[in-house]
Amino acid sequence: MKKIILIIIYSFFWKNFLKFFIGLKYVNEKTLKNKKQFILIANHNSHMDTMAIMSAIPSRYIHKVHPIAARDFFGGSLFKKILMRYLVNATLIQRDRDDPNNDPIDSMDKMLKKSRSLILFPEGSRGTPGVI
Repeated sequence: MKKIILIIIYSFFWKNFLKFFIGLKYVNEKTLKNKKQFILIANHNSHMDTMAIMSAIPSRYIHKVHPIAARDFFGGSLFKKILMRYLVNATLIQRDRDDPNNDPIDSMDKMLKKSRSLILFPEGSRGTPGVI
Protein backbone atom coordinates (compact mmCIF):
# COMPACT_ATOMS: atom_id res chain seq x y z
CA MET A 1 0.00 0.00 0.00
CA LYS A 2 2.82 2.41 0.91
CA LYS A 3 4.46 1.76 -2.47
CA ILE A 4 1.24 2.71 -4.30
CA ILE A 5 0.88 5.88 -2.23
CA LEU A 6 4.48 6.89 -2.99
CA ILE A 7 4.02 6.23 -6.72
CA ILE A 8 0.87 8.38 -6.81
CA ILE A 9 2.49 11.17 -4.80
CA TYR A 10 5.78 11.36 -6.71
CA SER A 11 5.27 9.89 -10.17
CA PHE A 12 1.98 11.62 -10.76
CA PHE A 13 1.34 14.55 -8.40
CA TRP A 14 4.77 16.04 -7.65
CA LYS A 15 6.31 15.27 -11.04
CA ASN A 16 3.49 17.01 -12.91
CA PHE A 17 3.15 19.87 -10.44
CA LEU A 18 6.88 20.65 -10.53
CA LYS A 19 7.06 20.28 -14.30
CA PHE A 20 4.00 22.29 -15.33
CA PHE A 21 3.56 24.83 -12.54
CA ILE A 22 7.12 25.42 -11.33
CA GLY A 23 8.85 24.79 -14.68
CA LEU A 24 11.25 22.12 -13.42
CA LYS A 25 13.10 20.33 -16.20
CA TYR A 26 14.21 16.75 -15.67
CA VAL A 27 17.61 16.16 -17.30
CA ASN A 28 19.13 12.68 -17.70
CA GLU A 29 16.07 11.22 -16.03
CA LYS A 30 16.90 7.73 -17.27
CA THR A 31 20.24 7.68 -15.40
CA LEU A 32 18.68 5.85 -12.45
CA LYS A 33 16.46 3.60 -14.58
CA ASN A 34 18.58 0.46 -14.18
CA LYS A 35 20.22 1.25 -10.84
CA LYS A 36 19.14 -1.13 -8.12
CA GLN A 37 20.80 0.81 -5.32
CA PHE A 38 22.47 4.20 -5.04
CA ILE A 39 23.42 7.04 -2.76
CA LEU A 40 22.37 10.37 -4.22
CA ILE A 41 24.03 13.48 -2.79
CA ALA A 42 22.50 16.88 -3.51
CA ASN A 43 22.64 20.53 -2.56
CA HIS A 44 19.76 21.70 -0.43
CA ASN A 45 18.13 25.03 -1.25
CA SER A 46 14.50 24.36 -0.30
CA HIS A 47 12.16 21.71 1.07
CA MET A 48 11.07 21.13 -2.54
CA ASP A 49 14.48 19.57 -3.29
CA THR A 50 13.36 16.25 -1.86
CA MET A 51 10.12 16.28 -3.85
CA ALA A 52 11.98 17.15 -7.06
CA ILE A 53 14.53 14.36 -6.62
CA MET A 54 12.00 11.75 -5.51
CA SER A 55 9.76 12.56 -8.49
CA ALA A 56 12.65 11.68 -10.83
CA ILE A 57 13.10 8.21 -9.26
CA PRO A 58 11.65 5.34 -11.33
CA SER A 59 8.33 4.37 -9.78
CA ARG A 60 9.10 0.65 -9.58
CA TYR A 61 11.52 1.20 -6.71
CA ILE A 62 10.61 4.54 -5.24
CA HIS A 63 9.57 2.75 -2.04
CA LYS A 64 13.21 1.66 -1.59
CA VAL A 65 14.58 5.22 -1.72
CA HIS A 66 14.88 7.10 1.56
CA PRO A 67 15.74 10.77 1.91
CA ILE A 68 17.72 11.27 5.11
CA ALA A 69 16.18 13.96 7.32
CA ALA A 70 16.98 15.53 10.68
CA ARG A 71 15.00 14.00 13.51
CA ASP A 72 15.31 17.19 15.58
CA PHE A 73 13.51 19.15 12.84
CA PHE A 74 11.14 16.64 11.22
CA GLY A 75 10.47 14.39 14.21
CA GLY A 76 9.23 17.05 16.59
CA SER A 77 5.57 16.09 16.41
CA LEU A 78 3.59 12.96 15.64
CA PHE A 79 2.13 14.68 12.56
CA LYS A 80 5.59 15.43 11.15
CA LYS A 81 6.81 11.90 11.88
CA ILE A 82 3.84 10.36 10.05
CA LEU A 83 4.20 12.80 7.16
CA MET A 84 7.91 12.04 6.80
CA ARG A 85 7.50 8.28 7.10
CA TYR A 86 4.51 7.69 4.86
CA LEU A 87 4.46 10.59 2.39
CA VAL A 88 8.17 11.35 2.02
CA ASN A 89 9.57 7.90 2.88
CA ALA A 90 12.28 9.63 4.89
CA THR A 91 14.56 8.06 7.44
CA LEU A 92 14.99 10.37 10.41
CA ILE A 93 18.43 10.52 11.99
CA GLN A 94 19.75 12.26 15.06
CA ARG A 95 22.28 14.92 14.08
CA ASP A 96 23.88 15.41 17.46
CA ARG A 97 26.13 12.73 18.86
CA ASP A 98 25.10 12.90 22.52
CA ASP A 99 24.29 9.19 22.56
CA PRO A 100 27.17 6.97 21.35
CA ASN A 101 24.64 4.18 20.70
CA ASN A 102 22.74 6.33 18.21
CA ASP A 103 25.21 6.96 15.38
CA PRO A 104 23.59 8.36 12.20
CA ILE A 105 26.12 6.46 10.07
CA ASP A 106 24.94 3.18 11.62
CA SER A 107 21.32 4.02 10.73
CA MET A 108 22.27 4.67 7.12
CA ASP A 109 24.48 1.57 6.99
CA LYS A 110 21.52 -0.58 8.09
CA MET A 111 19.40 0.88 5.29
CA LEU A 112 22.10 0.16 2.70
CA LYS A 113 22.46 -3.42 3.93
CA LYS A 114 18.71 -3.84 3.31
CA SER A 115 19.34 -2.82 -0.34
CA ARG A 116 17.76 0.58 0.21
CA SER A 117 18.94 3.73 -1.56
CA LEU A 118 19.59 7.03 0.18
CA ILE A 119 19.30 10.70 -0.66
CA LEU A 120 21.67 12.84 1.38
CA PHE A 121 21.83 16.60 1.74
CA PRO A 122 25.29 17.09 3.30
CA GLU A 123 24.68 20.79 3.93
CA GLY A 124 22.33 19.61 6.66
CA SER A 125 20.00 22.54 6.13
CA ARG A 126 18.90 24.71 3.29
CA GLY A 127 21.74 26.76 1.84
CA THR A 128 21.85 29.86 -0.29
CA PRO A 129 21.37 29.12 -4.01
CA GLY A 130 24.65 29.47 -5.91
CA VAL A 131 26.77 29.52 -2.75
CA ILE A 132 28.87 26.53 -1.73
